[in-house]
Amino acid sequence: TATCYYRDRRSDLDAELLMDSLQGRVILNDRQIWEKHLYREIDKKNPRVEWKVEKGISSLLSSSV
Repeated sequence: TATCYYRDRRSDLDAELLMDSLQGRVILNDRQIWEKHLYREIDKKNPRVEWKVEKGISSLLSSSV
């Protein structure tokens, strides 16, 4: 889940750019992402991206085999 806080409404929510930013830091490859929840908010004083990354059930099943 990613919540993007922008300064104003003119910015676009670019999911691919967000997923690429995780690559090599949190995950090996953004192809590992099976589900995306993206939210767009306005915060003029503190624009930012807040992440919540969870391990999915399919990765839990495949890692135990």
